[in-house]
Amino acid sequence: MMLKLVTFRSVLLALILTTLTSISASTPSHVATINAADSKTLTDNSTFFTIRPDMRRCASPMCGGYFVKQVNQLTTSCANGRNMAECYVADIEWNGAPEVDWKQALVRGSFLTRADRNGKYGILNVTETWEAFTSDKPLGDYYRVKDLGIRCIAAPCETHSEFKLNTALDAKIAGVGLASNDGNTDALTQALKAMTAPEGVIVVGTNAMVTGPAGRKQTLKATQFYRRKT
Repeated sequence: MMLKLVTFRSVLLALILTTLTSISASTPSHVATINAADSKTLTDNSTFFTIRPDMRRCASPMCGGYFVKQVNQLTTSCANGRNMAECYVADIEWNGAPEVDWKQALVRGSFLTRADRNGKYGILNVTETWEAFTSDKPLGDYYRVKDLGIRCIAAPCETHSEFKLNTALDAKIAGVGLASNDGNTDALTQALKAMTAPEGVIVVGTNAMVTGPAGRKQTLKATQFYRRKT
C-alpha cells in the first residue's frame, strides 16, 4: 500500500513539473506580445493636455502664458520636474500644427525648458492638435474611440473600442451615446463617421451599463468629442 502511495505521488509530482515547464516555456513570447501591444497603446494615447490662458498680471515670461493639464490624471509632471495640478508654460510651440482656440482645444506634446536673462521657464512643444466638434463643456474622462466594424443581431453588442488617454486602460464597449446641447446634428454624424478611421475620435464622457437581449454591456455616454486638425 505504501509503495502504491509513493508511486502515485511520484507520478503526480512529475505531471506538475511537466505542466510548469510547459507554461514557463510558452510565457516569454506571450508576455512579449502583450508588452508590445501595451507599448503601442501607451504611445498612441499618451501626452494629451488641455490648455487655458494665464490671465495673471505680471511681467512676461513669468505670467501671460498658459496653464497646461494632462487629462485623466490628478497631477502633471511639469518642465521644472515638479508634479502639479497644472503646469505653467510661458509659450506654446505649435510646430506647424493648426492652432485651435483654447476653449475647444485638446493638444498632444511634451515640455521643453528654455532659458534667457529672466531665468528658466517651460514651453509646451505641440505635435498634434484636436478640436471639439461642438461648444458643449467636456465632462468626464477622455478616451480614443474607434468603430470595430462589428454589427450584431441582438443588443447590446461590443461595436467599439475605447482607450483611456494617458493610461494603458482599454476596453470594448457597446457603442457611444453622442448628444449635443447646441443641436449640431451634422457634427454628430461627422463624429460617427470619423470613428471608422484609423485615428478614431477622442470622446469625453462616462461609462454606464446597458441591458438587452444579449445581456449587460458597458457603453460610453459622451459629453464632448474631438477630431484631429491637420
